[in-house]
Amino acid sequence: MKKDMITQKGNNNTAIMNSTVNISSIGNELASLFRAGKQDEAKLLYDSMMRSINAQHPVYPHWGYKLIQGDEGIVLSHIPNYPEAQIKYPRVGRMKAKLPDRYKRFKNVDELLKHSYDKQEEIELDVERLETWIGDHLIERFESSQGEELKGVIIPEPFPEPIAMRLYIKKSSVSLDYLEMRVSKIEGQIVTLDNLKQEKTKIYVSVEIDKVLLTASLKLNISEEHSHDVEARMLINQFILEMDEGKKFAFKNLTEGKDFLVSSKQIMSEKLPENLGDYVKFLTELFEIQEFYGVSFKLKDSFNEEELGKIHLLKLTMEDKAWEGTYETTSIQVKEKNVVQDLIRVDERESRNKGNLLTLVFFEIFCELMGAKIQFKKSEEKYYNAVMLDREKIRKKLELMEDDESLKIHLRPFNNKNNKFEYKLFI
Repeated sequence: MKKDMITQKGNNNTAIMNSTVNISSIGNELASLFRAGKQDEAKLLYDSMMRSINAQHPVYPHWGYKLIQGDEGIVLSHIPNYPEAQIKYPRVGRMKAKLPDRYKRFKNVDELLKHSYDKQEEIELDVERLETWIGDHLIERFESSQGEELKGVIIPEPFPEPIAMRLYIKKSSVSLDYLEMRVSKIEGQIVTLDNLKQEKTKIYVSVEIDKVLLTASLKLNISEEHSHDVEARMLINQFILEMDEGKKFAFKNLTEGKDFLVSSKQIMSEKLPENLGDYVKFLTELFEIQEFYGVSFKLKDSFNEEELGKIHLLKLTMEDKAWEGTYETTSIQVKEKNVVQDLIRVDERESRNKGNLLTLVFFEIFCELMGAKIQFKKSEEKYYNAVMLDREKIRKKLELMEDDESLKIHLRPFNNKNNKFEYKLFI
């Protein structure tokens, strides 16, 4: 347990015993040299002064002094002159103190120190006497009887640094591959580990471990800024679905490559929705789509028919497939007069015996879905066995058509034996 002593305010800073060095006078001389721009001479004078001061330290040559700026001016601080000095001649504090009433419920010092560590709580003490020693040398002594109050503070050792871990389901591919897990709370026999301080994480993980019963309870939550993230929602629901099947979860220490914790078989306390499996499959498909197209969807709670159609079309395009169906009637907008003329001419020639395969090509197509915009090189619409409705009416409209106008042309299949429709996007 680390202890940090806070001494009383006043003039109780470290003094130099039997000193023949007039620091005030040297300080004035140093200031004069700096003002005159004589930095090299000032440095030589400062080094000479510190050698004289250090030589008077009671544990010299192992320890020395360092000038530091304190609240009440420049004071001297004890410093080791080499790394091993702290081991050979450690600096320790000895004190006689009283516990405030709020801490007297603890049976002994060990209980108090455990409380301080578990709660990460600093313990303030009423100090009657304080001594600091370096090795066998008494350095300072303070007494509360000197007329000023002394306070001491026990500062607990901080909880261990976070450990990089992977959370996964045994006998499954479901996992959270990188978590910075740290002890966040100790309450009796329950130790809580979580990654709440991890930056840029989509999912917060918390596990409560019962040190006596050797059980573990897992909680997963999506961070607020990723509440509509497809991957986060997919992973959490995958975990819930897998654990409902009685599988075990485990934490693997990524540094050591070993399991840190393996749970017993999990039993869900609440009945899960019957369609959870379908929802996980749907989320998995959405995640695959956004990964393929390099976009991020802002997940919705419900979808209309048009949105579901776009999702299906994007999936087909990933597989280089067209959306196939049938049509009864359809309409197209045509801006070019020569295209309208060609349609009329072909329809006159073929519509008596059969329809035509009409292929419409559009360039620079965009699909907007859940806040994402996906661009395609082109699209193709194919209408099999198509004939024109109201051909003569279209012919008359063509005669009056201005250059900036477009005509809506209605189509229907020649018969229902072949009224196939295809729509395909090209990446």
